[in-house]
Amino acid sequence: MTETTPRPRPPRPDGPRRATTAPGGGRPAAPAPDDEFFTELSWRVLVEPNDTKRPGTMSAGMVLVVMAAAMLIAMLVNATAIKHRSESKNAGTWRYNVANVVETFASTLQLTSPRSAIDAALGRETQSDLDDVDTGEIIYAEAPEGPTGTDVASMTPVLREPTTASPLRMHISGDSIVGIFGNQLKKQATDTGLITAELDYRPSTGLSRPDFFNWPKHLNEVNASDDPEVLVLMFGANDIQGMRVGESAVQPGTPEWYAEYRKRVGGLMESMRDPDNDRMVLWVGALPMGPNSGVGSIPEVDYIYATEAAKRPWVTYVDSWPFFVDGSGAYQPELPDAAGEGQLLRERDNIHLTAAGGDRLASMVLARLAELVPALEPELAATPAQRAPSEITERDEVPKPDGFPDGV
Repeated sequence: MTETTPRPRPPRPDGPRRATTAPGGGRPAAPAPDDEFFTELSWRVLVEPNDTKRPGTMSAGMVLVVMAAAMLIAMLVNATAIKHRSESKNAGTWRYNVANVVETFASTLQLTSPRSAIDAALGRETQSDLDDVDTGEIIYAEAPEGPTGTDVASMTPVLREPTTASPLRMHISGDSIVGIFGNQLKKQATDTGLITAELDYRPSTGLSRPDFFNWPKHLNEVNASDDPEVLVLMFGANDIQGMRVGESAVQPGTPEWYAEYRKRVGGLMESMRDPDNDRMVLWVGALPMGPNSGVGSIPEVDYIYATEAAKRPWVTYVDSWPFFVDGSGAYQPELPDAAGEGQLLRERDNIHLTAAGGDRLASMVLARLAELVPALEPELAATPAQRAPSEITERDEVPKPDGFPDGV
């Protein structure tokens, strides 16, 4: 046999040789720990490449860290938009409350300011995340002068007495304020066992911009397909803006604006009447808005709602105002409930409702419906924490605001 030359071994680096067997022979010893590795902070394993010196490279761990940081920053900067998006998913209060915690934290640190500034510069709102935008033609029915005598009796809806086997059909619609309020109303209504309820609301919408979302057209489609017996509507928070009338525009605060808005409100109410006279519209007044909310003229639009509803027996105006102000009529974000405990009713923006505020409004709307459908009264189960003190009631008449133009 030919003797082969053994392959030379590579030279060992300087330093002590490591043991390859356990003391005394036998099973090989575990490799000695790399002292240098354990002297480094553990996080460096994530952010430093192990054995590459190529420029421009980054460890997988560092990529994950950068991605997580970017996602966190994006979440905080867009916290307000995320909160309103959570409303538009109709996912209940849990999702909304989580989004609200993030939004509160981000707003406190002014992290939402860049997004707000960009939205303002582009002339858009952070609530404008709609699944669809309807630009169809808007058609309004002519508003009547007001029924009298036998006409009133003939146009007053007759709501049937509901049973658990045949509950009343309720539909709840409006802008983003209806998000929390609508969820609470839906829950309280269905808990009676005598109502089934559907919630359909759109942030950043109202009656001023049918080119953005056409509520009259949409609600007429809802009535045709679902035939609700109780229709709960709430608008106003987004409506104080310019409106196009023909080829011109009218601005808030002018007689022309109030006249056009009254025409739109009356026309929508008119078109909501059921041919069989078995649908009641509960038109919930817009809420008082707090400081720095950027929303004005709420008393004016509430006056229009109330006076237009008074012309139509199938529309009941629900006066929300007294339930969200103090004894002097001033806006308060926190007020006592029926048990005397303070409840935070409004969000930090002084516009939207908290879950407690939604419960408060829902309980009074449902109580008002029970006046029209007595069978509901025994089934109302709102707790004291969900109700306003009993001495708070709707006003006998919504007052005409100072400066409201005559003849409008």
